[in-house]
Amino acid sequence: MESTGDKDHSSSEQANANASSDKGGKKPRSTLRRIINWVIASTVFLLLLLYVLAAVLKWDAGARLEQKLKELREREDVVTLDDVQRKHKTMLLALNNNGETRLIAALDAMDAVTESQEWNVLPVVGNATIPDPGAELPQDTMGVLKGFLESYKRFFELMERAAASERCVFSRAYKDGFDLALPEVGRLRKAARISCLRSMYASCAGNGEEVLQSIGFVLKLGDALRSDWLIICQLVRVAVYQMAIVQVEYALSSDALTADQLARLQAMVPAEMDMEDLRMSLIGERAMGLALFDSMAGGGFDLGGLGLAPPIAMSFLPKGWIKDQCIRYLNFMTAMVEQIRLPPRQACAEIRARNDRLAAEEFEGGLFRQSQNFILAMLLPAMSSCYDSHLKATQRLLLARTAIAAARFRRDNGRFPDTLDELVPAYLAEIPEDYFSAGKVGYVKNVAGCVIYSFGLDGQDNKGAYNKNDPDGSGGNDMVFRLVE
Repeated sequence: MESTGDKDHSSSEQANANASSDKGGKKPRSTLRRIINWVIASTVFLLLLLYVLAAVLKWDAGARLEQKLKELREREDVVTLDDVQRKHKTMLLALNNNGETRLIAALDAMDAVTESQEWNVLPVVGNATIPDPGAELPQDTMGVLKGFLESYKRFFELMERAAASERCVFSRAYKDGFDLALPEVGRLRKAARISCLRSMYASCAGNGEEVLQSIGFVLKLGDALRSDWLIICQLVRVAVYQMAIVQVEYALSSDALTADQLARLQAMVPAEMDMEDLRMSLIGERAMGLALFDSMAGGGFDLGGLGLAPPIAMSFLPKGWIKDQCIRYLNFMTAMVEQIRLPPRQACAEIRARNDRLAAEEFEGGLFRQSQNFILAMLLPAMSSCYDSHLKATQRLLLARTAIAAARFRRDNGRFPDTLDELVPAYLAEIPEDYFSAGKVGYVKNVAGCVIYSFGLDGQDNKGAYNKNDPDGSGGNDMVFRLVE
């Protein structure tokens, strides 16, 4: 039988064992709790530190942005979209004979025509290949074209009235920012294609006056966008001018134009793209970008809607970082606005060098530099390519005017000139510059006719080699205007 003392001793040992067990069980829980508390404290400290750093960055970037805007205000009178709207309104009020209403009426008449099944099989407007200079359209195609163009008779009548206007400037609500509607842009391109098709038909039919009128319509449609403050409008204008140049090339080889008509065509074709129009659109784009950054900083703009970043990511972007990006954007755009006024070769070289520096900085600077230039890397290359587009368009206009001079020489002398020097000064004031080389435009006379050319983007003299899949002369070819006997 167990004694009372033994029971007490046993109970004491059990109690000690239980106490020891409890103590051992509490130890890991206490260590885990300390780790959790340390993590929480560290996280809070880091968040507070990041908050302070973000606040300092926001204050610093905000102050620098205000200084930048002040500097722009002192130099220019167009900085924000409100400024753009004010200047555009002033421009509209200064016009005595704005052709906007007449041009819109012509576009409405065009839209009223139901597209026929011929649309997709015709050259220029549809999927058919545009014939090379000197190649006539088949008789069955001419028959289809006659009926097709007849359906747009009202459009051409109203275009004639619109073309009589000295200028056309569209009303724009630039203050709407990225919600700005541009309903005329696509319609102008369609109208230009239809007018080009009419020019091609008239060239084959030997109707020189209709050729001149149709090409004049195309140029007028392009000029309707020259007073717009947006890059997209200037690029569409360049595309429309290119359509007109293709028709000039086709008309010259069709022998449809008289000596008088050739002289009038030469006077009609602009000598260059006005870089002040491009400069104005860059100022407008700068104001549009400023509004974009302002909306981002206020959390009211979804950059993800432009495909530039996931929408949820926008809420985590530090406001100071956004303001810093805005300053970099303004610096880049302002420099480009000034470079536009330089001589073409110098402007082209400086713009390309600046792009190369930006790309090199981003590549060599790693993640930090990429974060600094995150938005610039996406937006700015497209801006710089706009200058290239305008310079190429100017070069093509110079080639076209030189080709018209050569066609006039042939009309008067029964042959193409042996060199371009024969065109000066009777048909040309001087031989035009080749902005993609260090000299003048090139000339090659051959058994088929002659070729006036620029070195093109690769800067190499390929002796007038042409490839319709490489019209800009990017590699192994030149930028060419062809005349066929």
